[in-house]
Amino acid sequence: MPAALLMLLACFVLVFTIIPLHDVQSIEQFFSILITYVWGAACIVAVIAVVGIYLFVWIENRKDAKEAEEKSKLAGRE
Repeated sequence: MPAALLMLLACFVLVFTIIPLHDVQSIEQFFSILITYVWGAACIVAVIAVVGIYLFVWIENRKDAKEAEEKSKLAGRE
């Protein structure tokens, strides 16, 4: 839910502040500007998603390695 509200806020900011700064002369120019900003936002979201997945997998692998190390230490003591 908060992500949807954040996306809605971003749309309002785009439509009411950024696009009027471009002095739009036609509907084609409006859609061209809109598509440019949407592609830019999509690229940013994709990069954040890839980095997030990489960090998640890296953290999980570190946890698994620590657990395996603890198990081997416990097995060595017994």
